[in-house]
Amino acid sequence: MNAADWSCKVFRLRRLPGQVSTPAAVASLLSSVLDLPSDHVVVYSVAWTHEIFMEVPFNVATLQMKSVPLGLQQNLADNEWLLPIPGRNTADDVLILDTHFEGITILHDPVPS
Repeated sequence: MNAADWSCKVFRLRRLPGQVSTPAAVASLLSSVLDLPSDHVVVYSVAWTHEIFMEVPFNVATLQMKSVPLGLQQNLADNEWLLPIPGRNTADDVLILDTHFEGITILHDPVPS
């Protein structure tokens, strides 16, 4: 992917902590991880997901970015990036940003009622 195509690309962000459950919270977290202005992250969906091999449920989001983050510029050809959450140091504190969408992506989780 070249920098000119970046704003047209849709990304999936997996392993979001449960408290990151709104588009604004996702944009804020990802912009801090990638050192981007929060208005450069446009979030389209956030939903709860429970992958069979994970002990803790996480959230997943779909989004676009308006600019190429400095942290990803050297690896534009990749389709998956592991992004450590600042200030945390467990294996569960790594976000997965991808463009391949392999597997199921939950787009909405309605309130049970």
